[in-house]
Amino acid sequence: MRITNLLAVVFSVLFIGGCTKDDETPAERPAELSIMFLPMIGNQEMQIAQPYVNVDGYPLFFKDLNFYLSNIRLIAEDSSIVPLSDIEIFSVRNHRTSATYTIPYGKYVGIAFDLGVPAELNSPENPDFSIGDFDSNHPLSESNGMFWSWQGGYRFFSIEGFCDTVPNTAAALPISFGLHSGLDTLYREIPPFSRQFDVGSNDVALISFKLNLDTFFLNENSHIDLKYETQFHGNMTQMPLGIKVADNSAACFEIIQ
Repeated sequence: MRITNLLAVVFSVLFIGGCTKDDETPAERPAELSIMFLPMIGNQEMQIAQPYVNVDGYPLFFKDLNFYLSNIRLIAEDSSIVPLSDIEIFSVRNHRTSATYTIPYGKYVGIAFDLGVPAELNSPENPDFSIGDFDSNHPLSESNGMFWSWQGGYRFFSIEGFCDTVPNTAAALPISFGLHSGLDTLYREIPPFSRQFDVGSNDVALISFKLNLDTFFLNENSHIDLKYETQFHGNMTQMPLGIKVADNSAACFEIIQ
């Protein structure tokens, strides 16, 4: 009798345990979106301190490429906006070329962002601004090297390197170039990019962008010729070049479908 009762208890426990396991719902992980930026010159991926030739035939190499994107947002199928980030910094030298966000489940038709630091976060327009308020992990931290102390604001897009203006030469590169957009007038709102995708539980979506450095130097609207235009650091007397840097840097973002 005792053996019968014991077996009944064992089978009862196994039955209850089995039901509990079968009825469990796997934990749902939030959907994620990663955005990635790939700098290209010609048909080559741009890497720091590697030799290239630009669209003018000038040999050059890059020592730095950094930029701020702000107001990063997704456009949902119903035209509603899903904010992703107020401000992010991306740096090729520091291998910070992507960012990942948790996003709501649903269908999306596009993504948008602006190039630069918006006026409310850029110190000249914010009387309460103090760069010391940002810790080292914040995009606006002084440790990122993008704050113009003399200008009282941030660089928006910064590209630096060395070149020669003798086309197709293999000689040393004696000319330094440094093109830094900044100032509120050089903030650029980039038109939205079309991209359709949908995400559900546990999904991870990826949107990749090409930074077309050929377009940065030459496009249908303007030409930055390193023979004549090697330096812009916010000097008001050079604003025609500053406008070129702002416009061309905004134009070089291309979505990879």
